[in-house]
Amino acid sequence: YNPHVRYAAAMALGIACAGTAQLDAHNLLQPLMSDGTDFVRQAAIIAMGLLYMQTAPGKTERVKAFREKLLKTISDKHEDVMTRFGAILANGIMDTGGRNSSASFFSNSGVLRPGAAIGFCLFAQMWYWFPLIHMFSLVLTPNAAIGLTEKLKIPKNFQIKSSARPSLFGYPEPMQPPKKDVEIKAATAVLSTASKAKALKEKQEKEKKDKADVDMDDKASVAEGASRAGDAVSVAGTAVSVAATPGTTVAGSLATESVAASDLGSEHMEVDEPTSAAAGAKDVTPKADEKTPVSGEAKDAEMKDDEKKEGEEKEVNAGVPTKRITIMDCGEVQQTGKRVKRPRISESEVVRVLHILRKHGGCKKPTSWREEKITCSKDQAIECLDGLRKQLVSLSKDASKLRPKFEEFACTQSDCKSAKKGGDLGPFERGMMQKPFEAAAFALQVGELSEVVSTKLGEHLILRVA
Repeated sequence: YNPHVRYAAAMALGIACAGTAQLDAHNLLQPLMSDGTDFVRQAAIIAMGLLYMQTAPGKTERVKAFREKLLKTISDKHEDVMTRFGAILANGIMDTGGRNSSASFFSNSGVLRPGAAIGFCLFAQMWYWFPLIHMFSLVLTPNAAIGLTEKLKIPKNFQIKSSARPSLFGYPEPMQPPKKDVEIKAATAVLSTASKAKALKEKQEKEKKDKADVDMDDKASVAEGASRAGDAVSVAGTAVSVAATPGTTVAGSLATESVAASDLGSEHMEVDEPTSAAAGAKDVTPKADEKTPVSGEAKDAEMKDDEKKEGEEKEVNAGVPTKRITIMDCGEVQQTGKRVKRPRISESEVVRVLHILRKHGGCKKPTSWREEKITCSKDQAIECLDGLRKQLVSLSKDASKLRPKFEEFACTQSDCKSAKKGGDLGPFERGMMQKPFEAAAFALQVGELSEVVSTKLGEHLILRVA
């Protein structure tokens, strides 16, 4: 039947069985609470609220489970607005009149109450105009026992003897505000082996630091003694001399001046080309036109010094790039010899779909963000998706309306975590999904809606978007 007939059937069942808590009526309304249409779910929840009026948990445990369902629906931001509104009404109906009133067409003597008939008629039209909700007060009749004296006054020590169990009249437990979890910081446990290893490491670092301080003191004392001795720097060179190779000058010092060992390698000594030598600096290198005898051993020493210097320059420039390489195509690697191509994924091998998942009691994980424990059958899950598909097929010719409506259904009806994203699974390739789902997704054209697809996770409705 169409959704309007299901809405009317649910409301009629709730009105006829108000306050009875009948199991047969519960079983008829239970599937409608998971209907694919939002206002049908609203009617089923309101009817269930009428059914469990004046029903204590001591009479049946179903009322306790229904109250928990109401609180979960009201607080669920992903649930449809109309369904949440129906849950709020049902919660108020169950507690109406301080739980001392009940909805009924008839009086205690069995006479039809015209005001109650009018109240039910107007209340049932509240989805056209919300203020008609207040007409529900006309259907209520008190069911509290009130004792009066002959002077119409409330007597003292008034008691009524009842053979029923007190739990049948028990009130539900009051709601408690959420408790804030207080984090207690516990002391970190330290193993004995870890503490020993840490102490050993600290000891080694301390010894290493002390040794480094001793070495620095020794070097400082040697440098101080060398500077006091005033040893001159010669071209031949000793342990504390500067070797000046051909083509180098010592800026800021004369050949006759002495250089302390502590000044070696410091910022006071700069080596420049002859053309850029600082003014006033004197060349300490023997010139070629000067009549300075050069023996074969001296030439060999100079050549060795030149080779050593070139080797040091190469080491310094080892990390400097000498050639710029421009990658024109990130799909290929430029190289000599055989060209190797990186395999590319064709756009036709990647799809993007939205889906609605309805789980059932026989699926792999019968739980979701909608229900902690899913008990519906596979046929009921397929029937729900068929109802959604019939509504979407009418919009299949208009792509601008089909996708938003599909995403709306996914946010409220899908048992998958992707419901928060409107059922969007993102792009995926072959081999990433279960085979039945993958085959159906790749077989669709862009903008095409699938039939109901069955997998181990449940029943799916798929819309391909890319």
